[in-house]
Amino acid sequence: MRGCCASRGRSPTSRGSTPSAASISPKRSATGGRRRAIEDEALRPIRDSLSWPAEERTLSEPIRGSCLCGAVSFAIDGKIGPAGQCHCSKCRKVSGTDGNAVFYTSVRSFRWLGGEANIASFAVPGGAGWTSTFCRTCGSPTPHPDAEGKIYFVPAGLLDDDPGFRGYAAHIFVGSKAPWVCITDGAPQYAEGFGSPVMQG
Repeated sequence: MRGCCASRGRSPTSRGSTPSAASISPKRSATGGRRRAIEDEALRPIRDSLSWPAEERTLSEPIRGSCLCGAVSFAIDGKIGPAGQCHCSKCRKVSGTDGNAVFYTSVRSFRWLGGEANIASFAVPGGAGWTSTFCRTCGSPTPHPDAEGKIYFVPAGLLDDDPGFRGYAAHIFVGSKAPWVCITDGAPQYAEGFGSPVMQG
């Protein structure tokens, strides 16, 4: 499961009160330079692990996302990385389709707007500590942090606003994709996680 987009070893925890959507606005304080430096440091492990140019975008204004029923909502204000799709068998089960597509962002760029207490988690059998997180009401997968708590992986279908990217930046665990799946874009296809051999499209 190395490099898989499911979360590992972390379950949702309450962070106290959540701000209203109206209170979300881009941060433009005197500490903005330091904040961007911290974001860059958090995102560097993913960027450095890739053999394709992973260019994050700095958002000019926050973008929001939510689950199917609307109970869980969040905002991203800062940098967001391009979407990748994992084709491993566990991510197919989580998504109910051919793979699990996610964007990524620094934990400092991510904030819950509501419904964090409505998130449940499930320890994936045979997943070596990996868990999936989802809304208790509608079952939508929800954003989750990586094992180090530096990055949030955000299921792509939850975004209500346009992040500005087009297409996937990479496919991972293509070696275990469903036999009926044909990947037709030009994004790199890794046999397993990032850094594993690249397969021919």
